[in-house]
Amino acid sequence: MTSSTTSFSQMRHEYIKNWPNVQPFKEEKDYENKILCFKEEGNELFLPHPISYSSDKDHNIAVSFIIDALDVMPIHPNFAFDFIFRAFDQYSGKLFNSNNLKASLDKGIDKWVEIISQNAKAEMFFNKLLENIPQITGQYLQARIFKGYDGSKNAEDNGGLVLKRLLASEKKGRVTVVHNQKMKKIIEGSFRKFGFNERDYDYSIRDGSRFLLVYLKKDSVKLPDSNNNDEEITVDLVDKMHLLVHGILYTMRNDRVHGDSSSSFKSSKASFRTYAHNHFCFISMYFLLHLLMIDPTSNEMNTLITTMDKNVDNYVEFYKSVLGK
Repeated sequence: MTSSTTSFSQMRHEYIKNWPNVQPFKEEKDYENKILCFKEEGNELFLPHPISYSSDKDHNIAVSFIIDALDVMPIHPNFAFDFIFRAFDQYSGKLFNSNNLKASLDKGIDKWVEIISQNAKAEMFFNKLLENIPQITGQYLQARIFKGYDGSKNAEDNGGLVLKRLLASEKKGRVTVVHNQKMKKIIEGSFRKFGFNERDYDYSIRDGSRFLLVYLKKDSVKLPDSNNNDEEITVDLVDKMHLLVHGILYTMRNDRVHGDSSSSFKSSKASFRTYAHNHFCFISMYFLLHLLMIDPTSNEMNTLITTMDKNVDNYVEFYKSVLGK
């Protein structure tokens, strides 16, 4: 155990011993000071969308979780993400008549792609959101896909729930069937080109994670095939949505519910970049949830996009020093 880890372990125990007469951890305090300065400049880090009234029970349960999320924003974007995902889980289950979260997300992806592809402003906003994804989020995604990955095996023969979701793979007898062949090409080609070597930050980690972000931002990417020839792969809206939802957002939710790592901001690894990652996950899920809760053919779609466009502008301004790092 490193001295830094030991120090934080001691600090966490001291925090509990002294509670409620406690001070935030250093990164938390620095973050709060940044927010205060941002507000003094006349900015709000996040503004809610004034969703139209409904007396529907399921709608109001989701709204209650949205309020919980707003109550902890912007100080705790990690908790805000938890609440907004709970809102999606509850609302989508009723909307899609599903008691399985993954199935609800699959149906959600179909619905989101349908809505966004039919509205030019929504598609423009979604691309803007992806254009400003933090570099640390790319590294988070890369680590969740490739930690322990064996390049001598096919992607589907590697373990891990993230890989299984991204490949949409399933066992049929002794054979693993991959339903998302494009993602299989992306995963295998990415590992073939960059590998996953945590000691080689400049190439394997930085450039490898940036490639995954390029996949989310561009209409096509090039990767070496099994014969080491460059292959151009088109990237459609559904491909980007699939990687965002199943690769980042659902993985983030599972890490927070089932993970075995320290609390995001009570750890030696906490930084301003950590906040940027949590904030991005929150605003992404917030937008996607609202697409399901509003009538996308009404003027409310315009108000949602206007509000979220401003939120992304403020997010970019606030985190501009770390988004590309």
